[in-house]
Amino acid sequence: ANAESVKKAFDGNPRYQFTEMNAAGSISEQVNQIYYFVQNKVDFIIVDPVYEHGLKYAFENCFHNNIPVILCGGSAAIEPGLENRIIFEIRPDFYRETQLAARSLEIYEQGKVDVEILVLNDFADTTSARERNRAIVEEADKNEGWKIIARRETTGDYAKAKQLMEDVYLANPGLDAVFVESENDYQAVIDVLFKYGKMPG
Repeated sequence: ANAESVKKAFDGNPRYQFTEMNAAGSISEQVNQIYYFVQNKVDFIIVDPVYEHGLKYAFENCFHNNIPVILCGGSAAIEPGLENRIIFEIRPDFYRETQLAARSLEIYEQGKVDVEILVLNDFADTTSARERNRAIVEEADKNEGWKIIARRETTGDYAKAKQLMEDVYLANPGLDAVFVESENDYQAVIDVLFKYGKMPG
């Protein structure tokens, strides 16, 4: 969604020449792409961080070359400010989005008790994961019978997410809901449920 919005903003505007690269969930690839843009002397860079940590030196290289950075869709472990040329930071409300997901679960379960929940994060120690986990714990506390049976870290890898999902599902065949953080996690969960003849809600 972020990529589509960015492309739409620049589409058809003759003032801009827009180039896009996809890091495909790899922080090292994202760092390489940032260096590529710096070497090609772009005027500014929009980055949707793959991971909160690991971009510090890539960003410092941008600032050293007087290239401003716009963070879009995620957070990075570097403070915005004039001295480091991050000119705008767009942070999604991860806490609020998980609250809304929990509301959907309330409607779907229609008052059912003993709701077993699995939480899959790409990485546990990120702003998004911490905020999402805070929200789901609060929502579970508000709903009698909701129980988070496991939290797992997938690193955003489809195969790992699939294996973790299958392990938890086989140990907990009454699993009711899975909160996921990324498309790879989502696809892995869906594939496991289909494998065992379940139709996800």
